[in-house]
Formats: sequence, C-alpha cells, structure tokens
Amino acid sequence: MKSWINSFAFLVCIMTLFSCQQTEYERLVQSELAKNIRLDTIFMGSYFGQSSDEFYKICWELNKKGLIGHGPKNMNVQYRMKVEEGSDILMLYYPVFDESKKIKKMDMEFSYEGWAPWNEQYQADQLVPVVKDSLMQWYGGNEFFEFDTNGEKIFVKIDGNRRISMKSDGKQNVLVKLIDMLHEENS
Repeated sequence: MKSWINSFAFLVCIMTLFSCQQTEYERLVQSELAKNIRLDTIFMGSYFGQSSDEFYKICWELNKKGLIGHGPKNMNVQYRMKVEEGSDILMLYYPVFDESKKIKKMDMEFSYEGWAPWNEQYQADQLVPVVKDSLMQWYGGNEFFEFDTNGEKIFVKIDGNRRISMKSDGKQNVLVKLIDMLHEENS
C-alpha cells in the first residue's frame, strides 16, 4: 500500500513538473513583454490607444486623398495593395475598440482582387507568404513562427506588446489580427 502511495505521489510530482513547463509561445510573450518596449503603430496613422474619433478623422482624410475607400457594406476600410505582376491585393481592416472607445485590436483581411474558385494562383494558401512578407516589411522585428492547432496553420509574430497572428481561411482570405497584449481586455 505504501509503495502504491509513493508511486502515485511520484507520478503526481512528474505531471506537475511537466505541466509547469512553459510553451515556446509563453516564453516568447514573457520575454517580449519584459523588454518594456511599446509598439503601438498599426497602419496608415492608426495605433493602439487611438480614439475612435481620431481613427475616423484619419480615415476621412485618407479617403479624400484616394488612398483608401470603404469595404463591402461600408463595414470596414479597404486599402488596395498594388502588385507588379498579377492581381492586386485588397486589404480590409477595422479596429476593435474598448469601452472607452480606444483601439485595442485591429482585424485585417487580405484577398487577391482577382480571386475566383478556379484561379489557383489567387487562393489563400498562395497569398499567405505574400502577406507574411508585407507584414515583415511594415513592422520588422521578430520573425513569424508557425503553430499547428487542430490541423490549422497559424503564424504568430510578437514584438514588445504587439502580437500579430495570421491564418488562411482555406479559400480566399488571409486573416490577420494585431493585438496590444498590454491592454487589460486582451491579457
């Protein structure tokens, strides 16, 4: 009986030790947050903590200059990324505001303008590396690393307080989320 209890206690200790090990992702998050580097820049004048009024004002000015337009059903901002060869890329984006109407997240959706189910070269899996390269050019810093969750590839990049995650919807779109990890509603 005593050996069974000792064996059980040993097993519990081993399980506890293994469950305490941090994942690579958790270590990276802690490491980046410990640097106390604040990266709030998002895109075209928007940033984490920006008021909704200021965001709309900037969008209005960019729209008057012809740099952006409105997306489908007027539900987001549309930016056209010019491509030297092939189809341009459409980027739809819109922030998630907190209770005080300040940006805490930014949702983005990329797709080839020439997408159609029969256009193999314009499918989401072909777009992922292009979006990944664009995000690296815009934001620099650490490289993306890949996770496989339930058979789905997710790419994540963490720099300071800013986390960028990216995945394909499997057909047309590449979905990107920029999150301020220091915002209380995102932690």
